[in-house]
Parts: sequence; C-alpha cells; structure tokens
Amino acid sequence: MNWYLSKIVYRIICGQGNHTPQFDEQLRLIQAESTQEAFEKIHCPG
Repeated sequence: MNWYLSKIVYRIICGQGNHTPQFDEQLRLIQAESTQEAFEKIHCPG
C-alpha cells in the first residue's frame, strides 16, 4: 500500500452569490495500491 495526499478546494456560494467568494481547503491522506485507486477513493468516498 502507498500513501497519497489530496488537496480538495470547495467554493462556497450562499444565496444568489452576490458576495465575495469564500473557499474551504481540505487535505486528505489516502492509502491505496495505485494512483488510480487513490483517485477513485477521492471521488467515491465510502
């Protein structure tokens, strides 16, 4: 197993979005056999 680090950035929009955009950044440590498996785990957590 290998370890991979993913950085996920969310743009937060409230209401009509008539405000300065806000962002949330998260780092996720993922254990997987390959880069492809890590990528799949990021997009389909569970």
